Amino acid sequence: MMRAAPIALVVLGLLCLAGCLASNDACDVLAASLVAREADLDAAQRDLEALRETVDAQAQQIKTLQELDDTRLDRLFHVELIRLGRFTGGIDTDDQPGHDAVKVYLMPVDQYGSVIKTAGDVTIDLFDLPAGGTRLGSFSFGPVDLSDHWRTGPLIRHFSFICPVGDARPSGSEVTVRVTFTEYLTGKTFTAQTVGPFQ
Repeated sequence: MMRAAPIALVVLGLLCLAGCLASNDACDVLAASLVAREADLDAAQRDLEALRETVDAQAQQIKTLQELDDTRLDRLFHVELIRLGRFTGGIDTDDQPGHDAVKVYLMPVDQYGSVIKTAGDVTIDLFDLPAGGTRLGSFSFGPVDLSDHWRTGPLIRHFSFICPVGDARPSGSEVTVRVTFTEYLTGKTFTAQTVGPFQ
């Protein structure tokens, strides 16, 4: 297609010459058209060059990714397991007697044993095991939510969630908490379970 453009310009130039012989006005019109076509051709060539540079850059990125081996994940901080904090259990949020929610402390632990902040999906299920494993509630948190639940300080480093139970209170003084965490980096799913007090 790019070869056809110069040929067209030559033909247009010949038409311009013929027009000049016939009429000065026609010559002016054809000359202006020729200038416009040359400008269009220059713009098309610049666009083509830009596309070639983009394709070359993408090809280089693909090559780089293909050359990375499967051990690259070992060099990134990623979750190896999750733990639930020892203070996970019932809390009072409405200033009324008795617990009305469960507070869950989630700690994703990396391959070096450190608690890390990482993106993923969290599902928290609350059960009353003495009552035959009755589910008291299920709560889900996505990666946007996780950012709001991260807590860090001199002595703390965890995700913290408050799960209201309403009237779905356990029959005894304990609540079983099971957490499922799916990490976005690896796609792996981790679970942890604990029993906390509920008064």
